[in-house]
Amino acid sequence: MTKYNSLFKQQVIEFYLQHHKNRSFTRQHFHLNKRTLNRWIAHSGIISQWLQAFEKQGINGLLPKPKGRPVMKSKSPKMPKFKTEEERLRYRILELEAEVAVLKKLRELNQQKMAKKPKSSTR
Repeated sequence: MTKYNSLFKQQVIEFYLQHHKNRSFTRQHFHLNKRTLNRWIAHSGIISQWLQAFEKQGINGLLPKPKGRPVMKSKSPKMPKFKTEEERLRYRILELEAEVAVLKKLRELNQQKMAKKPKSSTR
């Protein structure tokens, strides 16, 4: 499938409209196959789509559209930007204190779990 640039699309549309939608003259001017031009002009054809886009958005409607899925933005929090080294170090201390608190709580929960566990009898 051939892709056409916006300049070519605009030229075909303008020529087609200026010459009272004369298919054969448009086909001859752009050296197009009769079948190709008829397919383009058909109700759901290429030129009708180009015309609709051109009427709604002007030349911008003829520019190629981006294809594929849009790029996902990362959901991870970004590190704050610090004005001074002191601010950065204070933030790092807070991070480490939070990590220590989590580890202490985890150890405490683990000890409680072990205390509740019944001791198995030896044979």
